[in-house]
Amino acid sequence: MDNKELRRYLNVIKRSVALIEAGLDNDDGGLLEQLVAEQAPVCQSEVIEHPPAMPIPVAEPVQPEQPEKPQPPNEHRQKHIQSLLDIDCWPEAVPEFLATKEISDDDQVKRANAVLDQMIDRPIEGKTFLDFGCGAGWITQEIVKRGVSEAVGYDIEVDVYWNRRENAKFTTEYADLPKNHFDFIMLYDVLDHCTDPVDVMSKVQACLKEDGTVLVRCHPWTAKHSTHLYKQGVNKAYWHLFLKWEEIGTLIDDDPMFTRPEANPMEAYYWWFNDFNIEKERPMNEPVSQFFYVPAFKELLSHEQGVPMDQIDDYLARMELQFVDFVLGTK
Repeated sequence: MDNKELRRYLNVIKRSVALIEAGLDNDDGGLLEQLVAEQAPVCQSEVIEHPPAMPIPVAEPVQPEQPEKPQPPNEHRQKHIQSLLDIDCWPEAVPEFLATKEISDDDQVKRANAVLDQMIDRPIEGKTFLDFGCGAGWITQEIVKRGVSEAVGYDIEVDVYWNRRENAKFTTEYADLPKNHFDFIMLYDVLDHCTDPVDVMSKVQACLKEDGTVLVRCHPWTAKHSTHLYKQGVNKAYWHLFLKWEEIGTLIDDDPMFTRPEANPMEAYYWWFNDFNIEKERPMNEPVSQFFYVPAFKELLSHEQGVPMDQIDDYLARMELQFVDFVLGTK
């Protein structure tokens, strides 16, 4: 949004909040009901510097012989979801060409090498390497070309790409991984998608040599595309913060990628790494669009995430954190 659109947006939200305070009563506070009614001109029209006052809607009286029927429990939530969908100027989670582009094998190889270039800050030739949570094994494959003495990929499910990898081993059995054996262990975008990260780090520690190194990329819940919904047709930044888990699943007709709902991710990471020395950390931030700073969205975010309004600015500040890279050593 440019400045004119933003000012227009703010004017409309202010009026919407006034209507809410005047008596609207929905499960989501009525915030989106009024927002969406005004949304089309917000994204497309000129700024109105002094908007005319809007009349407060008056509910029709209910006749005694025809009492109002109770609404189904999920009706307000359905309206809430549709209202979110109707906002066509919602910021993107990723550039549209990334959301629609098919990733070729060449792209995967380039991406894997870019990851290794970013994460590895010391010689790795002749060392043993474990890709913990390896997925399709692209990183495991590419690390072989850098001269490691052994490359192993571990994940909880077999991937069809594993049988295409040369000079690398793969397993789904943690018990098969040798203990006190690996010089380097990488967890790339793994921990935030685990149900018990402390247990995972305990397993990693058992496999690590006494002087080994752990390389971790974290992708927190508060990041703009942490559930990777853009891969499933919903390219909306921070979309997961405004819906319940089952609502996302119904919307995309699939299970979204599980991400731990840590409201303060850095605090969580320090806890997970308590048995390691944090040798380096590199946070990667991106400013949160002013779209989410308008009063109605701040109030809606507060409602959906259970964050008190006097703390919502701190929560929005944490939403700037998109990734964090850690280099961990043994204690």
